[in-house]
Amino acid sequence: MAKAQKLAGKNSTTLKKVLLKAFIWGFAGLLIAGPSILHSQAGIGISPILTGSMRPYGNPGDVFITKQTKATNLKVGDIISVNSQMTGVFYAHRIVKITDFAGRLRVVTKGDANVAPELDPFMVAPKGLVSKEILRVKWMGRPLLYLTSTQGRQAALALMVFANVVGLFMFLFRKQVKDHNPFYIQIYKDLYAEAHAAQVMKTRELKVFKDLFEASLEDKKLLETELQITKHDINQYQLTKGK
Repeated sequence: MAKAQKLAGKNSTTLKKVLLKAFIWGFAGLLIAGPSILHSQAGIGISPILTGSMRPYGNPGDVFITKQTKATNLKVGDIISVNSQMTGVFYAHRIVKITDFAGRLRVVTKGDANVAPELDPFMVAPKGLVSKEILRVKWMGRPLLYLTSTQGRQAALALMVFANVVGLFMFLFRKQVKDHNPFYIQIYKDLYAEAHAAQVMKTRELKVFKDLFEASLEDKKLLETELQITKHDINQYQLTKGK
């Protein structure tokens, strides 16, 4: 009888552990896959505000909830979240002008706090889908804002190192991590690929800015040369006229 009760208690404890693990994995999966499912099935997205370009309407740390809509439904005053087709930078700004350009819509956007609109208007087909802001949530994006700061990146790096050390100890002194998660190698590969892609995008962005800066210097030199030639022509004309 005592053995049966002990066995029943042990089975109950094991069941609780299994249910707890299932709940944790399910909750983690929902956090990871939830946004992707919402975006693919309902067109709902999240656009965090990381800069002050949309002040006072949106402040760093706020979040825009977006929904995909056809480009023909857009109007001046709407806020859209798009990638710059020149630099690849993601931003959410307000539409200030929409025109038809060779069968496509030329959408000019501007941050509420910016002096001038973007230099590269967003081009989209009339039936193309664009993420339009439908709701602003205050402070929801503050964790992401912190992670993009220098202190946040350092904290994240320290946390990753700590997690790897803990994982190493678990591997050496307890059950192997592989037994719990047979896909751990693929997870690290995906994390590395994501970090590498972000680095490549950053490198391309810096190259674009460098090219634009060098082009502006060349334009300045050409302008100065033209100005000198014009001054020389004026001096020659005045000398000729004086004779």
